[in-house]
Amino acid sequence: MLTLRTIGKQVLQALDIFFFLASPLMILMFVISVIILLDYGGQHYNLVKTLQEQGVKAQAEVVDAPPTSLGIPVVFNQPDYGEQYLFIKVDYYSPGVIESLHAGDQVAILYLPEYNESRAVLADHFTDVKHWYGFAVEPLIMMLVACLAVIVHPEVLYIGYIRGDQIFKSEARLKS
Repeated sequence: MLTLRTIGKQVLQALDIFFFLASPLMILMFVISVIILLDYGGQHYNLVKTLQEQGVKAQAEVVDAPPTSLGIPVVFNQPDYGEQYLFIKVDYYSPGVIESLHAGDQVAILYLPEYNESRAVLADHFTDVKHWYGFAVEPLIMMLVACLAVIVHPEVLYIGYIRGDQIFKSEARLKS
């Protein structure tokens, strides 16, 4: 029991030292994750805007119903190029929409022929694509981890307010 308690204390002390050393980097990680969040949001906004303005609606046939890592493959006849394969990204839609698609089903899609992208969206469920905020999950997790590290060891935030010799003393942290 005693060794388990000492091992637990050593693990907590190691985590404390890790958060102490990582807290200056976490401020930078927070700023970078905000930049990533804005970039992902801008990319998604541009995709939606481009699909609304330049998207071509077509009838496609679902090739394979269980989604692959790229999405659900569909095939359709493009007037200039003949048969073309595209993928419908499954992240945009609810599980019920994805489960309702079966191999051989005809679906209306929106795609961007000018950009020669290999992805399409379901035209009937375009509002799901417009209101998808899945791009924000990873940057928000990064922001939460950064906030947690700074909350555990906020000493870096007080560098300008406390004399240099008192920054790393626990008494100085409690007084300020």
